[in-house]
Amino acid sequence: MLRFSILLSCFSILISLSLQISAGAINRHDELVVTAFRTPAQLDAIGSAYTVITAEEIENRQALTVSDILRTVPGIQIDRSGPIGTQTVLRMRGGESNQTLVVIDGVVANDESQGSLYNFADLMTTDIERIEVIRGAQSALWGSEALSGVINIITKKGSGKTAVKANFEGGSFNSKRVGGSVSGGTTLYDYKLSASKFNTRGTDIELSSDMDGYDNNRLAFNGSFRPYDDLEISSSLNHTNSKVEFDNCTLINTSTDVCESSNDFTYGSLKATHNSFDYHWQNSLNTTFKLIDHENYANNTQAGASSAKEYNIALQSSAFFETAKFFDANHAFTLAYEFESSDTSSINFGTFGTTAGVKQNNIIHSFISEYRISFLDRLHLSASGRHDDQSLHDEFTTYRTTAAFVIPETSSRLHGSYGTGFKNPTISELSSVFGTQFIGNPNLVPEQSRSWDVGIEQSLFSDRIIFDATYFQERLNDEIGTNRITATTSEGLNLAGISKRRGYELSLSASLTDKTDLSASYTYIDSIEDQNGTGTFAREVRRPPHIASLNLNHRFYKDRANINLDIFYNGDDVDNTFPSPTFTKTPTKVDQYTLINLAGSFDVTKYVNLYAKIDNLTNQVYQSPIGFFSSGIAAYAGINLTLNP
Repeated sequence: MLRFSILLSCFSILISLSLQISAGAINRHDELVVTAFRTPAQLDAIGSAYTVITAEEIENRQALTVSDILRTVPGIQIDRSGPIGTQTVLRMRGGESNQTLVVIDGVVANDESQGSLYNFADLMTTDIERIEVIRGAQSALWGSEALSGVINIITKKGSGKTAVKANFEGGSFNSKRVGGSVSGGTTLYDYKLSASKFNTRGTDIELSSDMDGYDNNRLAFNGSFRPYDDLEISSSLNHTNSKVEFDNCTLINTSTDVCESSNDFTYGSLKATHNSFDYHWQNSLNTTFKLIDHENYANNTQAGASSAKEYNIALQSSAFFETAKFFDANHAFTLAYEFESSDTSSINFGTFGTTAGVKQNNIIHSFISEYRISFLDRLHLSASGRHDDQSLHDEFTTYRTTAAFVIPETSSRLHGSYGTGFKNPTISELSSVFGTQFIGNPNLVPEQSRSWDVGIEQSLFSDRIIFDATYFQERLNDEIGTNRITATTSEGLNLAGISKRRGYELSLSASLTDKTDLSASYTYIDSIEDQNGTGTFAREVRRPPHIASLNLNHRFYKDRANINLDIFYNGDDVDNTFPSPTFTKTPTKVDQYTLINLAGSFDVTKYVNLYAKIDNLTNQVYQSPIGFFSSGIAAYAGINLTLNP
């Protein structure tokens, strides 16, 4: 608790300091967000709670993985099962890791072969232009998995004359990173082709002498073609291959175990957007695909494999119009249809008992509508609805409403949302893939939720300081869990009773001076679940009630130098352990931890940039989740080169 108190004290001091120092305003009113609705909208019109992370913020922090950036977002908690490369999952507002939808360049990236969650282990910050986080139920816009929120990751595009860039980095644990890109663009087209490679010897998950290494290779393309002013054709392709070593891959683990997972991810999209009637009518056709393959090895013998293939076609038509005589109102009306075909398979070879491979196919026809209206640029309302007709699961209808009210006289903005969400059962929950260890249940129904939030955003000193406070609640029904039949066998089922999640999120952005920026956040989460429908509630595991962060960035030496301090606090938590010989589920305390990262960079010339960073400056030893130790203090240094032939 001492670290938490110190962090809050620093938070208070810096807020006080910000009230005394003149600064440049934070430019935000003309910024557009593409995730909050079916069409882009200005920040003031968004009723859902949101966070936008820019490329500049990512570069200032020098973080290697996107999960390290997302740690500081209100409402988000990250668990990484060991050092870099091991499974990294995200929970938003107390939801499960497969109840948040992740989108990368327009492609839904959640992995149906791995429980429909998204593993952030392999997602590097390379070429990230922008991250948008929308909290609360978003299934009316995005369908299954968007029960707790959506994270949209947008990569960089090319522009201007041809630019060639290269990056070289090295550091602790024999880590090496190299990458490069070529990009360019005109009013007719733009393109960016990039590649990167990262590998590390790693550290040991169990703090013994066995290092758990990791390799990551990525190739990506992003391009657009504009043959006419009102027509744009864009495409993207991302491929990542990774290999990670880990512990406990056999029932009786020994120090000689060799455990490895090989993973392949390929995402692609092709989209055509046409605007007519002076941009009052917009139509788009978007096709996406993803191909995912996993292979697990124990002592150089294949122990299991899983794969997912998904194809999606989306048609969308949006009309934008004004009714000046009716409260100077602006309207946006959207209709959309989506077709999705997904194939998932999984097989296990002996680790938990040999099983026959299981496969599933799901065809989804989705019908979406959305209406937005703004009155006098003050009151912004929206209503969205979606119906999913599924071949494998029950039909499902979801909706969402949002409201935002701007009070320019006090530089205030009130915002709120109410919506429903759902999450389909996964292949492992429907069918047994672990022999006698787990018995699937083909009669499972989708999880469903109702949630709402309300908040106030307050700007001070001509937008030099922006503070937001949001309160949220969620009720989850038909949560999918397990029922232990014997000491070693469990079955899937829809749990009786409900799960309740509530809390509040605080965030602050401030320009202390024209050279110094501050951002901070605090989240309180109370997440409890009914115990077998008895009406007795218990705290859900891996949901720390208190999470906080603080980031301070300072530019100096004619803006050629930059230094960044990042502090993250994760409060006391609870996790389940299964001690022998009874293997009875036992709630176990997980200690709090604080991570301090320091990064700096210097532009030697406009073509050469040097940087260095220290992660976990205080060499904090921590587990998140329990039993998986993360890396200690680490230092890295690198160089960025830009060549313009």
